[in-house]
Amino acid sequence: MTTNEELVKKHQEIVRQQISAPDWTQRVAMKTLETFGHRYFDHPSPVASPRYGVISVEAVEIGIKDAIKNPAIKGQLIELIKTLGKEEKPKILRSLEVDLNNYDRGVVVCQATISFGYPEADQTVCKKQNLEFSEALEYRNRLARVLEEVCELF
Repeated sequence: MTTNEELVKKHQEIVRQQISAPDWTQRVAMKTLETFGHRYFDHPSPVASPRYGVISVEAVEIGIKDAIKNPAIKGQLIELIKTLGKEEKPKILRSLEVDLNNYDRGVVVCQATISFGYPEADQTVCKKQNLEFSEALEYRNRLARVLEEVCELF
């Protein structure tokens, strides 16, 4: 029969092996963004890498005036609807991204963006926050919390 200490050691070894995988950092970001995409967007696109070191999820949405909780953003959306008219059904692009380019320095940048009037997107609002960490497990454990904070934009 295994003791509690043996179980903890076995679990720690499994975690060390996962962390040492070359694509572990990207897989953590992709899985977390996939979860957030389904939580915050009606029809999220698959998680993608639009630029080197950046992983994102986005959704083009129509008529989501009631989905925006942030009063300042809601005001901008209402102005856009007034400008374009309801029959044009204004579109907005909401995106959430994780920039891993400075991961080796212990910094990951998380950003939420709303682009009004998609695809022209003449108005864009962003909320960005740095996630600073000293080890891989800290990155994994804090990523969702920082993404939750930038998602306050939505």
